[in-house]
Amino acid sequence: GNKRHWNQMSLVNIAYGGMFSSDDTIKRYAEDIWNISPLKDEKHGTYSL
Repeated sequence: GNKRHWNQMSLVNIAYGGMFSSDDTIKRYAEDIWNISPLKDEKHGTYSL
């Protein structure tokens, strides 16, 4: 029925979605759009984005 079709469409959508990481997206925005780099803390080293 409708639920089975919905589940199948959802799984196909996930399979074709590929890798997504909010960390990578934020890093790209920081570098490419905002032109900023990670902060460095003298005690702990560099913070990753």
